[in-house]
Amino acid sequence: MLGYKGQVTFPLTFKVDTWQQPVSLDATLRLSSCTSVCVITDYPISLDFTPSTLEADGERMYQFNQAMSQVPKPLPSVQVESAVWDANKQQLAVTVTGNQAWQQPDMLVDGEAVIDDTFGVPSLHRDGDTLTATFGVTNWIETPKLTGKPIQVTVIDEQLLAEHSTTVRAGSVASQAGLSVWVIGGIALLGGLILNVMPCVLPVLGLKLNSIVANPNATRRAVRSQFLASAAGILVSFWAIAGLLMTLKLTGQAVGWGVQFQSPIFIGVMTLVIWLFALSLFDVLRIDLPSSWQTWLATRGGHTTSGHFVQGVFATLLATPCSAPFLGTAVAYALGRSLTALWLIFTALAVGMALPWLLVAVFPGLTRTLPKPVRG
Repeated sequence: MLGYKGQVTFPLTFKVDTWQQPVSLDATLRLSSCTSVCVITDYPISLDFTPSTLEADGERMYQFNQAMSQVPKPLPSVQVESAVWDANKQQLAVTVTGNQAWQQPDMLVDGEAVIDDTFGVPSLHRDGDTLTATFGVTNWIETPKLTGKPIQVTVIDEQLLAEHSTTVRAGSVASQAGLSVWVIGGIALLGGLILNVMPCVLPVLGLKLNSIVANPNATRRAVRSQFLASAAGILVSFWAIAGLLMTLKLTGQAVGWGVQFQSPIFIGVMTLVIWLFALSLFDVLRIDLPSSWQTWLATRGGHTTSGHFVQGVFATLLATPCSAPFLGTAVAYALGRSLTALWLIFTALAVGMALPWLLVAVFPGLTRTLPKPVRG
């Protein structure tokens, strides 16, 4: 997936079978404009002309020739030695050789067969006239599968611009310096911890602590069991999310954090729900649950172990719309890597979010140091 900004020229060459007869061109350009989100727009193109009557336009010819001079072409001085796909690491290693030592090289990978795959910034390794670029590959729809696919390799260096075609083969990619799954796991742990101070989660933890402070007669064992149950609810909830994402990936469905907001049906349902709740807040519409439901909800939120477990689940549900620091990096890494990495990252997120709850479970006496509520 490549991106451009500013003024970009895409030179196109058309071949027609007739020189004297009128020619009609009717096409559509589909362009994705992106900032923090991407919007796909179709631009109709219509052109009628007769080739024999066309007159050369000096300025347009200059722009065309300038753009064509910047299009990379195959060069005999550059050879693609191999393109190896490691499915376990979700990495592609491309090795090329040149007729001289590399100075400030860069490499791009694209092609029609890999149009849905995203190739990250490569890790480059130079050894004389040999250059190896290792790409981390992600796919927002499914797990990347590059074996046997043709790709275009563009090599850039000082006074050099070349593009060659090759076919990816399966193999093993040597480890390169970079962020490992364990480093990303640490980032996920920190991101999950920060979720507790986000506005969507902090009130839940505050109410939890307040309920303990308001009950000074609670034993250390009771406090420990309550917070352990809530931490278990957080962990199980994140595992449920990971399981759902794994199922979507294995079935080839679109996978992404917030990808559901691209569905008109989902947006319509959410709009209706928010509208109904807004009416209820202004007493225009009253929503009464059946008494049996109200009784069930009340008992789930009580002081039973299952009630505290549900509180942890509820905290996780409130956390899912939040985008805390480090959270996006961890989730993006998890969605683009193997299923093992997916489970490890989401487990780290869960443990990070549950850390304050676990801290109180390990040291129940901390609740006695908190200020007691004052009755007015």
